[in-house]
Amino acid sequence: AVFWDLKELQAGDTIEIALTDGTAITYEVTAALDAAVDDLDMESILAQTESESLTLITCSGSFVGGGYTNRLVVRAV
Repeated sequence: AVFWDLKELQAGDTIEIALTDGTAITYEVTAALDAAVDDLDMESILAQTESESLTLITCSGSFVGGGYTNRLVVRAV
């Protein structure tokens, strides 16, 4: 449920992460991709980036055979 509205994010939107010490880190969405699981290069998606970034991944698509067909990947810097 926490990622329910993730599909609404677009390039230029902001994501704010609230830390337990009360500080906040703000990221700007640079890309969103919804693709079939078999079409994703997860090694590339999870690889280290040149600058600090945030990558959010959730299930999407149809529920078939015990799992979802797609993944929604949102990248922010």
